[in-house]
Amino acid sequence: MGVAHYQVLDVGLRLESADAAFLEAFREDYARFAVEAVPEPALRVRFEDGPGAFLDVDGTRTDLSAHPTPAGQAALDLAQLLMDRNTAFTVLHAGVVGAPGGAMAVSGPSGAGKTTLTLALLDSGCAYLSDDFCPVHRATGLVHPFPRSLWVRAKPGQASSNRRRGKLLHPLDGSAFPVETRPRPLRWLLCLEAQGLDAAPNRLRLAPKAGQGEALLAELRALPGVRLAPTRGPEWQVTYGRQEGLTAAVTAVLERHAGAVWHAYAQAAAEPDFAREAVLEPLTAAEAAFFVLRELKHRPGGARPGALLGHLIELLAGTACYRLTPGPLERRLALARGLLEEGA
Repeated sequence: MGVAHYQVLDVGLRLESADAAFLEAFREDYARFAVEAVPEPALRVRFEDGPGAFLDVDGTRTDLSAHPTPAGQAALDLAQLLMDRNTAFTVLHAGVVGAPGGAMAVSGPSGAGKTTLTLALLDSGCAYLSDDFCPVHRATGLVHPFPRSLWVRAKPGQASSNRRRGKLLHPLDGSAFPVETRPRPLRWLLCLEAQGLDAAPNRLRLAPKAGQGEALLAELRALPGVRLAPTRGPEWQVTYGRQEGLTAAVTAVLERHAGAVWHAYAQAAAEPDFAREAVLEPLTAAEAAFFVLRELKHRPGGARPGALLGHLIELLAGTACYRLTPGPLERRLALARGLLEEGA
């Protein structure tokens, strides 16, 4: 039986498994969070694969034996657990880089060019804090580094990872850019607009549990404007329009059948026109808070949307916030670098 320990933000994790491949896959992502031991109480997780596959979290066991890829599901559940168990941070969905004037977060929906711009800022001399998680400490307002391993999109002809289709692991050790280790003030927030998102249909990837998802799928099919199509393994793609009330209806169905679903997550629907001229526009803290609310990695303390919006406005009160529209990468990078140079 293998055991590993990690300190992820304010969550101490004791991870146990006889599956060496699972432990190695987690280490590949979280190597910089590894520690010799964690203080009690800790999040205690055990995963076992095979015919009787399960994920045990603090003594509560979830049966994964019917799942076609138990290790993949366990990894998804564990990543979300680490977000939900943290109590000191609000985690935005953003890439983060460091500069002399502080930290710059780049937020936006999938497909808006967030990772591309973050990598370009790193290549231009910025330090790496995170590619996807922006943990803001609620008491201090500082962004803490979240140096999870960096995955980049494979170029045509490159062989991608078996674990992440279409992506390659970019090692942080010995990388061409420095990796920040100190908390930094959140000086700038760029909200990448994805024009066309409001007109594009909503898309979900949904994985019902075998023998339990029939009622869920039937209710979704019965909603006017909802289309279902099987994809790979147990997953279905759910596509629906933006008619008033339809999102709420789909959400209600998912909540009623939450116990019959392995996972459900949104997919990028917009295809921004990067040939247009990029424009940088100031945003108020309230406008930026409304933008990032949709992209949160978790809901702190189970807060309701109204209270959460107020919390985000307060959190961003001292941050210079901007909307950045789609455009050529060189132009977007120049606009972002201009802000960094002004604030140096």
